[in-house]
Amino acid sequence: MEGLHALFAELQFGPVAVVNSQHFLTQVLRLSKDVQHDCQEFWTLLYYSLDAGLQKLSDKSFARLMRSSFVGQTSYKTVCKKCKQLSASSQTMHDFQVLELEVKDAGGKKKGAQATLQTSLETLLEEELLEGDNKYFCQHCDSRQDAARRTEINSLPQHLILQLKRFRYDLKTFERKKIKANFSFPLVVDMAPYL
Repeated sequence: MEGLHALFAELQFGPVAVVNSQHFLTQVLRLSKDVQHDCQEFWTLLYYSLDAGLQKLSDKSFARLMRSSFVGQTSYKTVCKKCKQLSASSQTMHDFQVLELEVKDAGGKKKGAQATLQTSLETLLEEELLEGDNKYFCQHCDSRQDAARRTEINSLPQHLILQLKRFRYDLKTFERKKIKANFSFPLVVDMAPYL
């Protein structure tokens, strides 16, 4: 906490509007200068560092600040196609700090086509069929059955962080390919349809 406090104090009260964050990054977050981190890795380190600092404060009213501000919950709902029962694990909630969204190349080579936040959220929540070799073992039927599985967003944090997954694995070339599609998103996001 002290390292972040010092960093912001220097930004606000220092003689210039630029600061060297090397001490904060290497000493407080313990990042190596020789290792490249993506933004989600950096966020995770920062989150846990701040949360640990808040836990040490004598004023316990801040103990859940990071969690209440940045953690939401999802669940995975699996429904057997035969008996229509939900799996037992469908009741389990999973915490998230970042919603990872796939970027679909909307329209392929079609000029002007854009991937959108709406499309990415719909992809995250779309139903997946479990059938054939990928059948689900239904505890109610006591056998492998066709089923439908989907992700459900149960609660959102006060501050929602979205990460765009711009890479896909090409099964033909066995390489990671970057998705270079333009991505559009509104200035105000109504998440109610996705809850």
